[in-house]
Amino acid sequence: MNPVMRIVWLFFMAKKKLGLTRLGRPARPPAMPTSKQLRGLSIDTKVVGGFPLRVVKGSSPSERVVVYLHGGGYVQPIAKQHWDLIAKIARETSSTVFVPRYGLASRHNVDDALGFLELVRKEVAGLGLPVVIAGDSAGGGLALTIAQQSSWQKITKLLILIAPWVDSEWSYEDFERYENRDPWLLSQSLRYIAIVWSGRGDYKRVEVSPLRGELRGLPPTSIYVGDYDLLYQDALALKMKLAAAGIENTLHFQPGALHVYPLIPSPEGTAAVRKILDEINQSE
Repeated sequence: MNPVMRIVWLFFMAKKKLGLTRLGRPARPPAMPTSKQLRGLSIDTKVVGGFPLRVVKGSSPSERVVVYLHGGGYVQPIAKQHWDLIAKIARETSSTVFVPRYGLASRHNVDDALGFLELVRKEVAGLGLPVVIAGDSAGGGLALTIAQQSSWQKITKLLILIAPWVDSEWSYEDFERYENRDPWLLSQSLRYIAIVWSGRGDYKRVEVSPLRGELRGLPPTSIYVGDYDLLYQDALALKMKLAAAGIENTLHFQPGALHVYPLIPSPEGTAAVRKILDEINQSE
């Protein structure tokens, strides 16, 4: 583990051991991109189906659309770290980045999000450009969910999942090993959120746990994960299921890395962001 990553890990592990880890409470205000983040970029905001949709792009003609779905356990809004990555994508890949601000639990559920994202898909499809879907953590799970829909599959060329939350069963034999060294995520909290987010009291619903859904027909898929992450084993299971379904996939595994490590300002995170930008640039 890199020294920067270790400092982050030690700090948050201390909070976890003190019982100070409380996923999603209290909710913080959504972050807005700073002028520094938006240097050389433009941002437009519209309301689609009652939810905010932000569109970020550079001055050069766009070659594709990237739909970025932020994480936060379905209970926290977009954060500064998300805007750091979104701005780099818009600036360095000649992409128009759509950033849907889907509604959060417990006021909203997955059906609200999917209804909103269908309206976003129509906006995206109207541009006639190839599409990349990307997301981190809960946003990665939601990204996989929409990528399983035939309407999205018709326009999507690449799927990028950063430590995606794709199931809440965690029945792996050595699961506790990964939960105990993850400084942020708690399985009981996530499962409870998944039950609420499902709108049906069922965390196994495939729209909430897309690892259980149909993977055939997905575009080439890239997964980023470390092994100090509660979601690590599900990422491995997803890779195996993708391979079994005949889907081209790449697992970018970083030993000693924390949850959503590409969003952490560290050598590992910087290298992962570079790979993400390269993959987007190479998508056709």
